[in-house]
Amino acid sequence: MQMQESDCLVCGGKLYIDYYTFHLEQSIADPCPQCMGGPAPPESKWADVDKDGWLEFEDFDLIRADAYWDPGPLAGELEFIVLHRLGRGVWGSGPRYIQAPFEWVASGKMSENKRKRWNKAGRRTRKHKGLTQFLVPRYVGWHLTFHKPGWERLGTQHAPLDRMQWNAGHRLVNKLSVGCEYDAGPKGLKEPYHQDTINYSIGCFNLIKAIPKKRPPVLIYHSAICPETRRDPGPRYPGEEVSDATGLSLITDYKAFRKYLAERKS
Repeated sequence: MQMQESDCLVCGGKLYIDYYTFHLEQSIADPCPQCMGGPAPPESKWADVDKDGWLEFEDFDLIRADAYWDPGPLAGELEFIVLHRLGRGVWGSGPRYIQAPFEWVASGKMSENKRKRWNKAGRRTRKHKGLTQFLVPRYVGWHLTFHKPGWERLGTQHAPLDRMQWNAGHRLVNKLSVGCEYDAGPKGLKEPYHQDTINYSIGCFNLIKAIPKKRPPVLIYHSAICPETRRDPGPRYPGEEVSDATGLSLITDYKAFRKYLAERKS
């Protein structure tokens, strides 16, 4: 990994370190505390030494757990960072969920696409609590999971950031996004977010932001994309804090999302 002194890419501050990313073949830099308007998140080094698209966070203690589903490369420049939160369950359930190739779906939730997948997968069913469930191949994923302190690590990466994961429930956003899940617990969306987890995710978002592109990505709630079916990351998520610390715009509702799409076309 090559390192050199450089100006901050955001505000022009002197003597910040550039990290050369072999996979992207571009030079990137962390924004400095001055341009973030607050204390800096944990320092980190971002490299892909073996050129396989997987990032090794030397200081972030990130581990790898491959997603089962790989739809292909992003369709253009990274434009969205989609913020999710897992539903109720045990801590650390995200990596186990994303690596499972199948899921049991209740009969009342069988869409036409899911039924087609079920037909191709062998038409297996079971009875659960008096209801018929269907074993359906799972085509969903995301890129990063952020964990509560005390779990094995604070973060897990599931896919390279230049490849799609069907995480958003919206065709365009799926093609141009990085999906980030915050681990929940027994209380689901009511579970408070731990500050160490938020700080860790801020550091990751700042690294993603530093990838040279025409414009920085926007942070967007999953509930802003699919308001009828999704409520995550939930009311306890400190969206303004994360937006202020990263300098990234934040979309929290469907109306703002539609406005963004309209302006994007103009």
